[in-house]
Amino acid sequence: MAVVSSAEAAYVRGGCGAGLRGDGRECAQYRAAQLELDIFPHASGSCRVQLGRTLVTAAVCAEIGAPAADRPGEGRVSAVVEARGVEVDAAQLQRALDRLLAPSGCGLPLEQLAIVHGEQCWELLVACHVVRADGNALDALAMAVAGALSDARLPRVTPISAAQAGELALLELDEDVTEYTQLDVSRLPLFVTVALVGGRPVLDCTALEEACASARVSAAINAEGAQGAVAMAGPGAVDAVALGSVLAAARAQAAALHGSFWACLLYTSDAADEEDS
Repeated sequence: MAVVSSAEAAYVRGGCGAGLRGDGRECAQYRAAQLELDIFPHASGSCRVQLGRTLVTAAVCAEIGAPAADRPGEGRVSAVVEARGVEVDAAQLQRALDRLLAPSGCGLPLEQLAIVHGEQCWELLVACHVVRADGNALDALAMAVAGALSDARLPRVTPISAAQAGELALLELDEDVTEYTQLDVSRLPLFVTVALVGGRPVLDCTALEEACASARVSAAINAEGAQGAVAMAGPGAVDAVALGSVLAAARAQAAALHGSFWACLLYTSDAADEEDS
């Protein structure tokens, strides 16, 4: 968290309260995101996202494991966050991403990850790293996770024998690297974080603005406008009236954020495919 003087905090809060930000953006305006896919060749999928000076990466590690007992026809997805030498709460970010990817609120059809019903499935671990933080790390991480999952290429796996008592079915892994399965991530939510700065909802805060915020609310919203997990941070509480206005600001921005993010992701993916061909 950035350390600011009382005079500087008063200046930032007063500016945001009047609709004026230090970098000239409007209160509901995001910084332009820069995306790069397939940055780690040994990962199943990976993505780097830069949002202003905030820089994060995500890499998908895929293993074959066992499905949850109450979800026998689905796979598993989880995240881990590392932020060495960066002033962010990595544990808090990881908890928020876990809620984003939880089966109850995840827009990722987890049945895509099933291999043998009730016995074997793909387990995806999304390893995230906050390289540099200048505010809004959670939203940037959610974008990186979505990008890495969209980039993930899972080998074709075929059961070649039925499971025996006490044993798992034998699987055959297709050695042809051009034969793979990609995930449908079109309904995966992104986090939209709204901070109260100077009594006004402000989106995509810089580290300085976050330090001057009384509270932050992050809502997981997908491209269709469906809202899932909500996470809160900051020194203050958000009352019911303020929470309603904050979530309304998040929903109002979500469609534009999804539109620009998925368009950027599609462009980046197409450009990478052209380089490979």
